[in-house]
Amino acid sequence: MKDLGEVQILNLFPTPVYSTVRASGMNSSEIEGVKSIISAGTSNYDVSQNATSNESYVLNTGKFEKIKEFCQHHIQRYVDEIICPAHEIEYYISQSWLNVHENPNQYHRQHSHPNSFMSGVYYIKTIENDKIAFHDSNSPVKKVMKPSFNPKDANEWNSDVWHVPVFDDVLIIFPAWFEHSVPPNDKNTSERISLAFNVFAKGTIGEEFDLTRSII
Repeated sequence: MKDLGEVQILNLFPTPVYSTVRASGMNSSEIEGVKSIISAGTSNYDVSQNATSNESYVLNTGKFEKIKEFCQHHIQRYVDEIICPAHEIEYYISQSWLNVHENPNQYHRQHSHPNSFMSGVYYIKTIENDKIAFHDSNSPVKKVMKPSFNPKDANEWNSDVWHVPVFDDVLIIFPAWFEHSVPPNDKNTSERISLAFNVFAKGTIGEEFDLTRSII
């Protein structure tokens, strides 16, 4: 909330994007683990987009136990401080994979992650001016009026897309339904590598009294 004297602006129903940094950084064993997974094979269905590791459970390979612990710790903080579930629910990492950008023309299309509660990206090797873009799900509604009221200055409310800068060892966690992308970057003169993952839950959700209870 911003206090403007007699006026207040309430940021109602915001979309939480959680960001933190792993202070210890990558160790030599983890770096070798990344190299071995990439050398084992990657796929890209369109050469203009990033390549994805064929291994889609990289955090379960035993090569990245400390990274997995770090991600799981911050997933729990995200749950405790943002979701605040009424019941005891365990949130766990389901699939996890490496993304590799090799040249300036590659990008990652706008997308979301179905069948997941939240998603995350841990940045292993970034490049100059690196970023992740998040897309406003309300933009179709806002575009009805936007041609008449083009904003002078961009802010979180009047923008259709918001770019979040990223660096080595940054972890970003966000709702899995939140559409995101990676734009092309002309500074991409070396490999750009990130570790992405999805999060699901197990436990009791919903309430008996309104007939929404499920055990998953």
